[in-house]
Amino acid sequence: MDTWWCKRFWCSNSDHLPSVSLKNLMITFLEGKVVALTKNTLVLLTKGGVGYGIQIPKTHREKYPIDLEVKIFTHLKVSEKSMELFGFSSQEEKDFFSLLLGVKSVGPKSAMHILGLGPIQETKDAIARKDAKHLSTVQGLGKKTAERLVVELHTKIESLTSKEPLTEKEASVFYETIDALVALGYSKQESNTCVKSIFSPKETTPSLLKKALKLMQ
Repeated sequence: MDTWWCKRFWCSNSDHLPSVSLKNLMITFLEGKVVALTKNTLVLLTKGGVGYGIQIPKTHREKYPIDLEVKIFTHLKVSEKSMELFGFSSQEEKDFFSLLLGVKSVGPKSAMHILGLGPIQETKDAIARKDAKHLSTVQGLGKKTAERLVVELHTKIESLTSKEPLTEKEASVFYETIDALVALGYSKQESNTCVKSIFSPKETTPSLLKKALKLMQ
């Protein structure tokens, strides 16, 4: 088949896709040109001629004008009925999205709505000070889920904001290694814990992955 379509994630030519199990498929980031835009989805055309439908927070539309050449960090959700690709303007946004998904009753769409509240640091600050009222305004979230979110995440947010942030290169190595471990069957939590324990700024993804696998076997 020349055209492959699956809900909001599509490729103009399926031959461009690597032959891998969908369960282990990961797309860390994509680079290309924005060729179409709706209220919460953009279409990114890569240099290889593949078009990807990527969901974004609707308040972020102004970041992606048509014809913009851009790098978008991504999270791929695969289920029995669909594949959905969620996009972020920075690794920090993607990491925050993953953190939100760890909270019970917070799915990808709710997490995207939370990212759309405003500047990410303002939202993190609201969680750190346990401001559930600020979060309860998010579409589809609700008061109880907002309260659960701040209870579960406020200490993690405080811990994250107290540390020196990674450079873009360091973050790329760190999270690509975690993604690789998850693709090999390890859980997100154990992968993160392992990589964090052995990471150093001079590491490359292959060397860090090799050390992590040796430690986890």
